[in-house]
Amino acid sequence: MSLFEGQGLSDTITAFLTNLSSKSEVSPKGFISLLSFVHDSINNECKPFMQRMFKSCLKLLCSLIRDNQLLSIQEWPNQSGGGVPAACMVTTYILRIFNIPFNQPAYDKESEQISIDMARADIVHLTLNSIRYLTKENVPIAIGLISKLVFTAEKSRDFAKQFVDGSGLATVAKFKLLARDNPPSLIVDTLSLIS
Repeated sequence: MSLFEGQGLSDTITAFLTNLSSKSEVSPKGFISLLSFVHDSINNECKPFMQRMFKSCLKLLCSLIRDNQLLSIQEWPNQSGGGVPAACMVTTYILRIFNIPFNQPAYDKESEQISIDMARADIVHLTLNSIRYLTKENVPIAIGLISKLVFTAEKSRDFAKQFVDGSGLATVAKFKLLARDNPPSLIVDTLSLIS
């Protein structure tokens, strides 16, 4: 990780992500590997990179969990790294990246600004919508993010409104988030959101 900043790799990754367009030729498999690297770098408290990613790439990452993007990933053949599993992995990694600033004390100062930017990006609605692309094991990542935003973030009222406006209660019923066989953390986060 100490070599990460010194070699300019963080600048290269940020530039690559910010220059992505519909004409970019990146396979889902390659993109998932890139998201995995971004997640691991931020998770290992690489603060300058985290700041750069959330400042420059937050809107892009949000756009990647929209239906049109995830459906296009699903259209790729499974043998080329696409399909339903690829859409799930892209969604999972992006939601994991979004969770990091609210899980690590090292990012406490940055989390307030990040939550403000996420409120502008309508992140709760996007997250609720992206649950359909997740496996049952990964749904707690999405609900955990929404719960953190609603209860601890600077813009908690905005996030609560997004939850209600985005049919959060219908999502709870549709995906049976209160079922007894769900992980306890998922049930607790869901109950908190309902209350």
